[in-house]
Amino acid sequence: SSPKADPRNRAAPRAGAPLEPASTFSSRAAMSGSGSSAARPLLRFEGRVIAITGSTAGIGLSCARRLLAEGGTVVISSRKAENVDRTVASLRAEFGDKQVSGCVCHVGNADDRAALLKHIADTHGRLHALVLNAAVSPPQPPLLKTNGALFDKVMDVNVKSCLLFAQEAAPLLEKEKEHGASITLVSSVGGFMPGAPHPMYGLSKTAVF
Repeated sequence: SSPKADPRNRAAPRAGAPLEPASTFSSRAAMSGSGSSAARPLLRFEGRVIAITGSTAGIGLSCARRLLAEGGTVVISSRKAENVDRTVASLRAEFGDKQVSGCVCHVGNADDRAALLKHIADTHGRLHALVLNAAVSPPQPPLLKTNGALFDKVMDVNVKSCLLFAQEAAPLLEKEKEHGASITLVSSVGGFMPGAPHPMYGLSKTAVF
């Protein structure tokens, strides 16, 4: 028999590859030890390390669970330590300790971004993908009444931090480019319709497009 291939040397998942419904992958994962190849879950992200910002709830958490179910190693991050700790504990109980780690990171803070990248390098030694999902949407008036402070707050976190974080993560990602590395920016349907009730948020998501 041929030696088992190192999963770290596999090509990145093909763009547009079909996904199983979220309702089925957990049950398929539970069947993975049955010996039937048809019952085994897709493990397209086995051996790959993915960091997701804003991943203790909502879209970020859903992405984390899906990637974990398909064999990925996921780094959870959020602004609040208690949220990171709770989410990491919950995911470890479901997927195992080795697949999940976490680090506090406010993406608008340069020191926090540096700390997250250091955590990734120290804990996992590599990074294959960065998912920039974190965003803020504070209470906001119509655009014609939006002041400079609110504009700066939303754009700094939702737009500027994406550019800066991508630049800062590039050295780690470039080390894995032969095996496939990527940066994903998460926008919103609000980017197509930047109106009430969150016009500034919508405008920032238009910029992400």
